[in-house]
Amino acid sequence: GGGGGSKPSAVAKAAATQDRIAASKEMAAPPRNFGGGTVGGAPAPGPAPAAAPAPAVSDESVAVCVEMGFDAASARTALAASGGDVEAAISLLASGAIGPDISPAAPPPAAEVLRVDVPADSGARLAAAHEAASLLAADGAAAAPALGLLSKLVANVLGAPAEPKYRKVRLSNPKIAAALGASPAAHALLQLCGFRLPGGGDFAELA
Repeated sequence: GGGGGSKPSAVAKAAATQDRIAASKEMAAPPRNFGGGTVGGAPAPGPAPAAAPAPAVSDESVAVCVEMGFDAASARTALAASGGDVEAAISLLASGAIGPDISPAAPPPAAEVLRVDVPADSGARLAAAHEAASLLAADGAAAAPALGLLSKLVANVLGAPAEPKYRKVRLSNPKIAAALGASPAAHALLQLCGFRLPGGGDFAELA
């Protein structure tokens, strides 16, 4: 009896309370991960993207840098940094930005580079080149490194006349300096072959 609506029983109140507790626990529970996604939370981050593969460095490109007087390890580092671009790699090596971890032994002291007056007439220039080559050849076996280097430089240019990397030689490079040595005839022959010595003479550039 009594007025008003019926009051909920104690059992109904207890059931409602249990439902509220269960719901609050479900909301507070950490998100569950299923197959890379999540249920009850923000999506799980995907796997980290794989690092881009290093650019391939060909043995041929390394050989070109070595022929220019740089060591193979530094050449590979420079080629990787330049994306395999040989000209850019040589620029890095020539600037000193990339070099061997251990400084190479100092090359034999070379005589001051002899600057020659290159004749404008092709016949006179050829005669002067023959004279310089004869003087160099008179040194016998000692002239072999210089003659080999000069032959290689000229052959590279003849094979690819428009290729910039063959038209500039760093004379202070240990390998180049050791090959040319202290022979004035070797330096003269280099210039008579068309290489000029602008500025301080650290580089010889094909005109």
